[in-house]
Formats: sequence, C-alpha cells, structure tokens
Amino acid sequence: MTGSCFVDELNKKIWQTKGARFNAYRRIEKKQNILTYVTSISSVHLIAIGIIQLSSIVDLSENASNWLSFVTIALSIIILVYGLIEGGKEYGIKADKYHMCGLDLDQLYNRMQIAKQKEGNDEIEKVSFSYGDILDKYSLNHQ
Repeated sequence: MTGSCFVDELNKKIWQTKGARFNAYRRIEKKQNILTYVTSISSVHLIAIGIIQLSSIVDLSENASNWLSFVTIALSIIILVYGLIEGGKEYGIKADKYHMCGLDLDQLYNRMQIAKQKEGNDEIEKVSFSYGDILDKYSLNHQ
C-alpha cells in the first residue's frame, strides 16, 4: 500500500468510525428516552386504574373488580421486570462512551487533517497508533 493510499484509507476509517459512534450515541439516547417514557406512561395508567377502582366512579361487580385487580397486578409485574431488564443494559453509560469516543475521534480526525497538510509521515504514524488506542480504550461494539 502506498503512502498516499494509506493516508486516505486511515482518513476514511477515522471519519466513518467517528460518524458511527455519534450515530450510536443518538440511537441509544433515543432508546433510553423511549424506555423511560413508555415505563412512566404505563405506570401512570395502572395507578389511574387502581384509583378508579378504589373510588366509586365506576360501579364494578365483585367478579369484575377481582379480575381488574389481577390484570393490574400482572401488568405491574411485567412493567417492573421490563424496566429492570432494560435498565440493566446501562444505556446511559453506553451512550456516554459512544459520545466520548466520537469526540476523541473528532480530535484525531482534526490532527489527521493537519498532518496531511504538512505531509508529516511521523505525525500520520502517530495518528494511526492513536486511532487504535482510542478504539481499544472504549472497546465498543454497535448494537
């Protein structure tokens, strides 16, 4: 591989990886926000059903009231388990790692542009090693 080809390929890899990290950050942040919204809205609905059931706003037979209590408890357990499982995936921490990696790669990309202008092979070699170091530092895989 010629020097120019290597520089172009490295430049492309840094650019694409940087973009992928920022896209992953936005995707995971969105996923976290949706999870929070769905869990909150579902919980509010179940609480409202319980309040309506306890107040005499809606007249229910004992059988219907028992059935509604069962369904409310079952759905509450499902929401709790879903929230715990999804919360355990640490979306916030992953999003922060993707964002920090993207920022580091952005700085590295800027260094690469300066090195290309100066045609400094030593600096380009340092950028190449730094690229690998950044990927190792964050060790992220897209999901």
